[in-house]
Formats: sequence, structure tokens, C-alpha cells
Amino acid sequence: DTFPSCGQVTDVQDVNLAEQVAVYPNPVTIELNIDMPVNGVARLYDMKGALVFTHVLASSRNTILLPDNCTTGLYVLQVSDKSGKRIITKKLAVVR
Repeated sequence: DTFPSCGQVTDVQDVNLAEQVAVYPNPVTIELNIDMPVNGVARLYDMKGALVFTHVLASSRNTILLPDNCTTGLYVLQVSDKSGKRIITKKLAVVR
């Protein structure tokens, strides 16, 4: 599997939702925070496109403990709503 490419935003509602999603800190060491207004799913891919982990998100602040297999490096974080529609895709640096 490879991670999906960044898509184009085609709807004003998509832009508003993307602006309401906060991912921090970046770079991250152990705990990643994702704030979002809707339920969804976070997927983290390594730079080869392999899925590192999937985490179900609530419509609030979510704190994710990165798994041990998430070593120092660059990753791609994809956040989608509960229907699977991608909200944001961004690079994430992990420093262990």
C-alpha cells in the first residue's frame, strides 16, 4: 500500500473543516495531539507509504501515544472524517 496523494479541496465546507483541525506538536516525540470538530480517523504512513498506525478520533481533543515502531523520521499524517473523506494530509516529524 502507498499513502494517498494530497487532493484538491473542491468545497468551501471542506476548507472550513480543514481549518478547524489542529495537529501539534510538530515535531513530536511521544504524544501527538489532534483537535477536530467531527469524529474521524488518523492514519500515519512512513515515507515509503507503509501504514504505521490507525487511530479513531473523537470530535474534540485527541492525544495519541506514538507506538514504538514509530522511530525518528518524517511521516505523512492523514486525517479523515468518519465516512473516510480526507480532511487534511500533512508531513509530521518524529524525534525519538
